[in-house]
Amino acid sequence: MVATTQPVATSGKPASMNSIGFKQDRGVGRVSIKMSGPVQIGVKEDVDRNVVVSLENARIGLPNNERFLDTSFFDTAVAMVRPEPSAKGVNVLVVLKQPVPYRVSQSNNEVTVEFEPPK
Repeated sequence: MVATTQPVATSGKPASMNSIGFKQDRGVGRVSIKMSGPVQIGVKEDVDRNVVVSLENARIGLPNNERFLDTSFFDTAVAMVRPEPSAKGVNVLVVLKQPVPYRVSQSNNEVTVEFEPPK
């Protein structure tokens, strides 16, 4: 299940990714992406059922934000988070240990993806 926010008005200037992080809370895996401004969000699943969050009109602001996050040692469904530049902005690939329901939301300049606990 995917819940996304309504389209957000963005300026012509690309928003920068200020930080990307991961947090575990009672088995819920939470990926948080802090941007310098609002972005358009697209969500899809790839052939391996991993989740790809597209941030349009965005760029990876700092070289450190290009590094992947190895989250495999947490007791969540998320194994790895990998931001990548794309033609339209930034794609954040979330590699899953197993498919689980998730929710995507945007509040102000933060995009959050929450993955339910694995079964």
